[in-house]
Amino acid sequence: MYNISVAVVGSDFGINVGYISRVMKNFGLKSLYLIDSNFNIQDSLIFSSHGADIIKKAKTTNWKIIAKNFDLIIGTSAIHSDNLNNISRTTISIKELNSKLTQFSGNICIVLGRDTTGLTNNELRLCDLIVTIDTGTNYQTLNISHALSIILYELSIPNNVIHKQLASNFHKELFITYCLKLAKELNFPEYRIVLLDKAFKQILGRSLPTKRELSIITGLIRKGLSALIK
Repeated sequence: MYNISVAVVGSDFGINVGYISRVMKNFGLKSLYLIDSNFNIQDSLIFSSHGADIIKKAKTTNWKIIAKNFDLIIGTSAIHSDNLNNISRTTISIKELNSKLTQFSGNICIVLGRDTTGLTNNELRLCDLIVTIDTGTNYQTLNISHALSIILYELSIPNNVIHKQLASNFHKELFITYCLKLAKELNFPEYRIVLLDKAFKQILGRSLPTKRELSIITGLIRKGLSALIK
């Protein structure tokens, strides 16, 4: 099974953080992280109901610590893009997310963006997966607390699937490192290497390879790289 925590980025409104803590309480979540947030904690407590303890124990943190402490970082965005130059906006649906997580075991952090503008492209690049909620209308932007309630509800629907040992952050970073080294040896232009870096992160996030699968592919790339530079 997996454990879910929630991180809120750049929140200026205590009411939203209050409602987020209340939703977390509904679904049994306990850990809330705050990144670059500037809200009045008293305002948030007013709207937290039974989730007040979650706010009182919330931890101020940064992206580096989130990346270090979680096996899977799930970003949220109302904007989807099929543009190859905007890979950070390649999203999956919540139902796809639930299907993927049936094979996952570890610590997950769901990251909610700013109340008005959401997560930036640079922040989304730090996430393993980007999930979006299709409202079926031209207005896709949901309040962050409402979005969280929908995501957690969908993830609460059980799936009877055997869990696998997925690749850790270390193995994913090692795979990307060797891929980029190979690209440099093949004289890929710098802008293409940047795109490859983004693409590999998105592919690994969406596919959730096992440790064994990724180790086999990494080994192949390492041998290819060694043969190339001899």
